[in-house]
Amino acid sequence: MTRDGAPLALEDLVAFLRQKGIAAQKLPERLEMAKELPYTPTGKLKKFVLREQIAGIIRDEDGRTGGAGRGQDLGDAAPQAATTRRMEPK
Repeated sequence: MTRDGAPLALEDLVAFLRQKGIAAQKLPERLEMAKELPYTPTGKLKKFVLREQIAGIIRDEDGRTGGAGRGQDLGDAAPQAATTRRMEPK
């Protein structure tokens, strides 16, 4: 949701980022919405929890599609394998 309460679409986010000059390899491939984010008792965002959650979502999607379209099975891969940015070779 945006500040004014309107839903945020991936296409709108990508268009905004392109307008700001963000490199294509840094544009998100997906947008996941969460009602709350996990924080430590000191107020830091638990990024590892988010990585684990997105890895689970991707694993579930690959299970339904037989892994088609992903090119790899994440299985027990490290959490950073679940990035939401497309990595392009240099």
